[in-house]
Amino acid sequence: MRAFTLRRILWAAACGVVLTAASAALSAAVQPVYIQDLLTRPERYFNTTVTIVAQVRDIRPAAGGGAWGMYSVIDDSTSSPLLVRATKAPRVGKVYRITGTLVADAGRDNAPVLREERRTSPGSSLSSAVLIAAGLILAALGSLGVFLWLKPGRRSGQSPRIRPAGEDMAKTIRIAPAPQPAAPDGAKTQVFRNLGASLVLESGPDKGREYPLHLMRTSLGRPGGRLNDIEIADATVSKEQASILYDSTTKEFTLVNESATNPTLLDGAEIAGPAVLKSGAAIAMGKVGLTFKAG
Repeated sequence: MRAFTLRRILWAAACGVVLTAASAALSAAVQPVYIQDLLTRPERYFNTTVTIVAQVRDIRPAAGGGAWGMYSVIDDSTSSPLLVRATKAPRVGKVYRITGTLVADAGRDNAPVLREERRTSPGSSLSSAVLIAAGLILAALGSLGVFLWLKPGRRSGQSPRIRPAGEDMAKTIRIAPAPQPAAPDGAKTQVFRNLGASLVLESGPDKGREYPLHLMRTSLGRPGGRLNDIEIADATVSKEQASILYDSTTKEFTLVNESATNPTLLDGAEIAGPAVLKSGAAIAMGKVGLTFKAG
């Protein structure tokens, strides 16, 4: 009897430890740090590992052709950028989940700089943590099931179960089906932000159509590849042709070419890097022309 009680206590303790570890893993995965906290209270985070979810604002390659340098990021907490030191360039305008160590940059008056250790899409780290936590929970439940299976049965001296009079053990009892869960609500309504600019299609199958710009990053391309914000049904346009980025600090729009086969032209000249858009600028990709309007 004493050995059985001790085994029950050990199994319960093991299940509690596993469930606590799973809860901690989930909590750490869904609590990134805001950039505003890193900039205003850096001494609290110096030389510790932190995770942020932020959008790449610009890139700053290292001078002299050395290992790749730095890039700046922003998030919803502040318009002030945080510098990130990395060995591989990110995509301008893309949102990443970035994990690294916050250090003081002696060359910039000990300003906080995040030394990148890992960069992923926003949901990938959380998905991994959820899978790990789910595995731990399943392991705990499996252990509990083994414990219950090995639990001793009715000991001698115990009275057998007395069935109620008239109970027909040969009769099949029909169990009512469980109620079906209600259908989920539709997709959450997206907030529309009018940035005061638009693109007008000057040629192609949808000539004359105007696309208001309301995202921090607007992707353009032919249907069939990535999910573009503005789809242009023309065979001379790449599936991942270009993007238009909006800087909330400078209130400027920037055009970036993303096609390796089809160039993107701005006012007749092929762009090699990010190019600032002015109202009335002419954009060309393949046989399709667009006009940028602002103000």
